[in-house]
Amino acid sequence: MTYVKNWNRKAQKESMIEKWEQYTGKNCPAYCSNANCDNKLDDDNKCGAHVYKCNKDGKQISGTIYIVPLCKECNNTYNEDAMRIGNDNLLAPLNKL
Repeated sequence: MTYVKNWNRKAQKESMIEKWEQYTGKNCPAYCSNANCDNKLDDDNKCGAHVYKCNKDGKQISGTIYIVPLCKECNNTYNEDAMRIGNDNLLAPLNKL
């Protein structure tokens, strides 16, 4: 189990979900990777979110930026909450994509 927070940046034109799928060799999950969210990740609601690891209180613990599949609600600049990701294998390091 890992906690992450959104890394605020401008949206990219390229699909980070596609890059995530290529890196992991997996299809995008059916549901948001945030363990506290049950939103379905369909074509209109999935994002390759830029996140960083933090503790459960939201304090950053790693300088590495990762891509993880999230719904649009969780991948929002106004969402400043730490999110629990149940499977570390869902995190793809941005510098490896």
